Amino acid sequence: MLFKRVSNLLFGGIAKIIRGAEERNPELLIEKMEYDINRKLEIAKDRICKIKVDVKIAEKRNQQEQDKMKSLQWSIQETAKTTKDESLLTQLFIEEATQQKVTEETAGFYVELKMMYAKAKTEYDMFCNEAQAQKSKLHLLTTQTEINKLRNKIISTFDLSTGKLNDVGRVEELVTKQKFTAEAKNELKEESISEKIKKVNYNSMVEEAKEKARKVIGENFVNKEESCNE
Repeated sequence: MLFKRVSNLLFGGIAKIIRGAEERNPELLIEKMEYDINRKLEIAKDRICKIKVDVKIAEKRNQQEQDKMKSLQWSIQETAKTTKDESLLTQLFIEEATQQKVTEETAGFYVELKMMYAKAKTEYDMFCNEAQAQKSKLHLLTTQTEINKLRNKIISTFDLSTGKLNDVGRVEELVTKQKFTAEAKNELKEESISEKIKKVNYNSMVEEAKEKARKVIGENFVNKEESCNE
């Protein structure tokens, strides 16, 4: 308890000394303000760069899921030409329906993230312009009153590191939520599969897949008969 009180007094005394030095030497205060602005800009840049990487990852995953979908559809077409195995075709159509859902979800997330990133980037650019404008004013100040006035404005403008970047924060929340959901599904493993089944109404999907398989086999049979008659 005593140590804590001594520490508080010590740090309080140091803070007063620094404030006193800043008041006696305006250049020191201006230098500190410039450092603070540069630090806020670095934090903002780091945040927007991380989001840009997340957009690239989402774009790549979106393309991968679309490629999987195309590959699966091609496999169904080729298999349908050569087989009468209803169970095999049914399984392929079930995989197609499941993959379709994954592809749509992935594409939806990518589109939303890309749109939000565009807004966040605009917000970030405005933030940088405002910061640079404040920095430019620093070296034009001549009186302590002017310095204090600008200092208060800078504190309110750039408080909480980059508190003004609301759109950036929203994108970060979206990415965090997406990652948390993906991690939760991986941890659940078998349970996540049953959850997927509930979501897509598995029984209905199976019946639809069987119907597609029968239709394909029936069409192939008719086409072969017509070919033989010719």
